[in-house]
Amino acid sequence: MLTSALQTANTVQDDNEQPQPTVKQPSKMAGKTSNPIYRFYKKVTTDADGMTSDGTKYFKCYHGTRKTVKITKGMKGSLNNLVGHLQRPFPAHHCLYEVLAKRRSPLTKEEIEIASGKKRMDDALVKKYLNELETEPWDQAHFETLVAKWVAACDQPFSAVEDEEFHEMLQYIHRQSHGKLKIPSQKGVHERILEMETEMVDGFQAMFKTPVPNQLGGIRQRSTEDAGLILTHLVRAGWVKGLQTSTLAFGITQFFPSINHEMFMAVLHKQGFSPVLVDFFASYLVGRSTVYCWNTFQSNSQSADMGVRQGSALSPVISGLFIAPVMKLFYIKAVLLNTTLLSFVDDGTIWARSKQLDDNNVGLHKAYKIIYLLFVAFALVLEHDKTELFHFLRRQDTYNPLLDLGYAPHTGATPLKPKTYWRYLGFYFNRRLTFHEHICYYATKAFTTMQAMCMLGNSTRGLSPKQRHLLYRSC
Repeated sequence: MLTSALQTANTVQDDNEQPQPTVKQPSKMAGKTSNPIYRFYKKVTTDADGMTSDGTKYFKCYHGTRKTVKITKGMKGSLNNLVGHLQRPFPAHHCLYEVLAKRRSPLTKEEIEIASGKKRMDDALVKKYLNELETEPWDQAHFETLVAKWVAACDQPFSAVEDEEFHEMLQYIHRQSHGKLKIPSQKGVHERILEMETEMVDGFQAMFKTPVPNQLGGIRQRSTEDAGLILTHLVRAGWVKGLQTSTLAFGITQFFPSINHEMFMAVLHKQGFSPVLVDFFASYLVGRSTVYCWNTFQSNSQSADMGVRQGSALSPVISGLFIAPVMKLFYIKAVLLNTTLLSFVDDGTIWARSKQLDDNNVGLHKAYKIIYLLFVAFALVLEHDKTELFHFLRRQDTYNPLLDLGYAPHTGATPLKPKTYWRYLGFYFNRRLTFHEHICYYATKAFTTMQAMCMLGNSTRGLSPKQRHLLYRSC
């Protein structure tokens, strides 16, 4: 029925039919026969009334009433008028044009005669070109990749692809196509899976390069010790230039459980990661459950499809990728504030350096508002009550200004009070950066640990010296 309708429509003659430019073609005509659409027209010098216009080209269709179609100078070589005129009055010929446009091989003599109106298109040819147009070319490599994904996803052995029943099923599905289906062997499936694994490994390697330079934690060469060195360098570099340094430390409320999965997938797509890697994380973050235990009590299994598991090996990497866009947006919005943003997994610090501590407070106040609104946009919430302020001073000075954070509880009559000593990532900082408190704390901890070891055994009983040494190193 469809074939008959197309054949009947071939005889329709409508000079008033308006073009329907739904198919885009090359904007410039490199040659008169470079595009197969020219096969359906004869180039003439005037329009149907014998008129001409500067820069306009005229083409007379071989079919129907042989209407003349114009391509004006303002169309910049677009062929939409030629394609549009062919589309409605002559759908069968338009189908032939689409087939020829997609095909790379030269036109046959029969196709040239049909396009130029010298030969009529019968039902068999219409059906042939419809089938060629609607059927995508076979991609053997893509088929083998799909088989490999099926083997991996369904946890099937490689030998499953050589089972007789599996072959019969695929051959039956493929029965209407030309030629016999080539099903990959065990070795072929194995090689395809190795290629998929390589692509995923490459994606993971790229993940460690994506975070911005000021992101620390969960990244190679960016441990807590490295973070401590960076912070110390920032302060001392400022002192060399005669600048005072202030920092505002903030934390994210329930960061790992609050990571939005859809937002994270959008971030991965935006950062250009492989679809294989994106699909891996999409499945990695769902379908999880947890059980709560208290002494001898054990709860039923509960769904845990929200957030990211804290303590997982991938959690720091996921957090770094998720926060990376926030940090980049911060530097765009806070470019005039002369502030620096550092991130260590779910702990962040804003650093301000200027001649006066009061000027630092102004910059920190504005920067904190920017970072707060950015985290809200990413469905994350800052813990205002746990925000900490600390001012570094090179010389002995008692001036330690308060900061109106702009958010409760540290606003108005209860501003944020700076700390005398600041504990961050296991370091104890004082205002002059002498690390006296840091050394005192860890020396005391070592002495008390050694004294406690005496209770665990002596030379005659209890733990052996080797076991106590191992215990101390473990702590």
